[in-house]
Amino acid sequence: MTGCKTAPSEHLRQVPKEQRRGIDGRVLVFGTTGDRRTLACLAPANTALAQELLAKFGKSPPTGLFLELTLPVGSGRNKANVLAALRMIHAGGLHASCRRNNQGVLIPYQATNGGGYTLEALLGITPNGNSEPDYLGWEIKGHSSNRVTLMTPEPNGGFYGERGVREFVEHYGHEVNDGGMYFTGGHNVGVRCVATGMTLQVSGFDPAAQKLLDVGGAVRLVDAAGNEAASWAFAQLLTHWTRKHAFAAYVRYTAQKMPIAYRYDTPVLMGEHTDFGKFLNALCSGAIVFDPGSKVTQARTTQSKVKARSQFRIKTKDLGLLYQVLTAESIAG
Repeated sequence: MTGCKTAPSEHLRQVPKEQRRGIDGRVLVFGTTGDRRTLACLAPANTALAQELLAKFGKSPPTGLFLELTLPVGSGRNKANVLAALRMIHAGGLHASCRRNNQGVLIPYQATNGGGYTLEALLGITPNGNSEPDYLGWEIKGHSSNRVTLMTPEPNGGFYGERGVREFVEHYGHEVNDGGMYFTGGHNVGVRCVATGMTLQVSGFDPAAQKLLDVGGAVRLVDAAGNEAASWAFAQLLTHWTRKHAFAAYVRYTAQKMPIAYRYDTPVLMGEHTDFGKFLNALCSGAIVFDPGSKVTQARTTQSKVKARSQFRIKTKDLGLLYQVLTAESIAG
């Protein structure tokens, strides 16, 4: 709050050590906006707001440094509106494969991985790389099998973070017959992956107590020699997970091959209220798998092309581990 002209300085003063008696009754609330501003509100001791928040703190102690207050942006009317839009899509039957370009214009999409793109396009969503939810405060996840991709954050540490995806794949990947190199294989926390020889680790989190021990911790991919091949700092993952996935709709689809088209099925799984501790706990339990698909085609030639795909996936039957509430909602009729 440094530099804030309206900061309530008289209530921010530190209580002298000799006068401290546990919690002094003040509560500081932080929030973020869609345009990346941070807002703060100080509730002085004995005010109605401070007393209400301290009561919440006692009933639901935080898993990390802060108590996260979940606003009802994804429930009530917003949830009903999301389901109403999905009902219209379901009622439309088969939808030709499509996506929206950078200008938001609907265009055909001929690749076979268009189920998610088509669903987003039908909802009016233009693909982007920001960390905001897709539609009315909800993240929309299309999937065609019993395993769904949760997110695809690129590592920001280790060999990968220092050298980039091309050198990582050329160093740790395996060659294929078409002259390319791939880095693939399912990685569970604490289990050596046969395909890569690497082990996924989580540093700074106690899964038994479901408690964050070190805010500077990370999810780490370690090679057979003990070197950090790749890592994701908690700060990076926490921001992405909590901002984008607090409310999520998981929509299953079936595909038609010729011409390529998709039908969106009922019911839809609606997850409400999550936190970073739930994500890390599911990762440590083995429910979430790091399942990369990064590749370099025509490796080590001037015509080589790179595709980064660092994905964390989970089976739909385990989605309940990630949310306070998970319901199956009909979009038929």
